Amino acid sequence: MKSCYVILGVPGNASDEEIDEAFKKASAHYSKERLVEDPEAAKRLGAIRDAYKILSNAEMREAHDRKLSAASKPLAPRPRVVIEAEPSRTNTLFVVLALVVVAMFAIGGYMSYSRDQTRKALAAQELAQKKLEAEEAAQAQALQATQDAARLRAQADAERQDRQFRAEATNSVRVAANADMQQQALTARLQDNERREKDRAEAAAQRSEQQKVNESRQRVARDKQAIRDLCQMQYGRSNC
Repeated sequence: MKSCYVILGVPGNASDEEIDEAFKKASAHYSKERLVEDPEAAKRLGAIRDAYKILSNAEMREAHDRKLSAASKPLAPRPRVVIEAEPSRTNTLFVVLALVVVAMFAIGGYMSYSRDQTRKALAAQELAQKKLEAEEAAQAQALQATQDAARLRAQADAERQDRQFRAEATNSVRVAANADMQQQALTARLQDNERREKDRAEAAAQRSEQQKVNESRQRVARDKQAIRDLCQMQYGRSNC
């Protein structure tokens, strides 16, 4: 009886984790191309799968251990009775033909079994490949979704920062414009005050000048009148 422990290459007290690890390593050794090139590889892979199936099930493993224990016990020798018969050509030919037929059936059965095992192994390999591709596609899709979400968050943050920057810039421009308007208004008021003060000064100067002119005219008129009065007194006429 072939030991499943020997097939998987693990000790008899191997843990479930050790059995799983040994099965993964053994399965990875038989690739799809190897199974196509070597029909015996499919047979060995089938034996590995059967061994793993037995050892991964607690009840089946216990039954297998009992069979191994029973097979390891020595059996009592049985007496053999040898009957010698005279050879017969007819019997010999019949035996040869029977052996040929049995061999043909055995070869056909073995080839059919090998093809079945190869198909099963290829189907299992293809199923595992599809499962792996599906898992990889799901992981890629999840990664893409995570990247898309991160990109959207980054884009939203950039847009928010841009809006905040624009708002701050607009507010700064508004504040600067208000300050400029206030400065212009202050400058205009100062210029208006200066202009009014200048106008008042010029008006005062004009009034002062006009007053001086008037006073000068009045003095000249008084002087002329005094001369006329003096001429009238001395010469009896206003014009002397």
